[in-house]
Amino acid sequence: MAWKSIYATAFAAAFAAFAATGGIHAAEKAAVAVEREEKAAAAAPARPLGKDATIPFANSGNIRDWHPDGLNALYVQDARGQWYRASLMGPCNELPTTETIAFLTRGPDQLDKYSAVGVRGQRCQFSALVTSAAPSKRDKIKATAAKG
Repeated sequence: MAWKSIYATAFAAAFAAFAATGGIHAAEKAAVAVEREEKAAAAAPARPLGKDATIPFANSGNIRDWHPDGLNALYVQDARGQWYRASLMGPCNELPTTETIAFLTRGPDQLDKYSAVGVRGQRCQFSALVTSAAPSKRDKIKATAAKG
């Protein structure tokens, strides 16, 4: 009789665990959801490049990365992984060799074509901020070598 009690307890525990996790249907639903997300990502239109852009909350943690593009531009990546290219009004001599910059915004906390970067005491004014593809690996390697 003891074995019937152990068997019943084990069966009840297994059934409760199966029911709590959603059983077979939960795994099927998860697979369908992943497939649906992959299809949506593939069907989503590519982001248009070269369009005027703004990056909200630039001074509140929404800038993930940046890379210089010579003396007259830099690439900026937001927290979602989207890249932008900021063209500068003139050469920013210290940009290729610095490791830190300050994003200077006016008014609202957003980076746009009216913003600037501060680099070792030099203010480098933007002339444009547009959507962009990620910088090429070659550009990243050159920027890293310049910072040396």
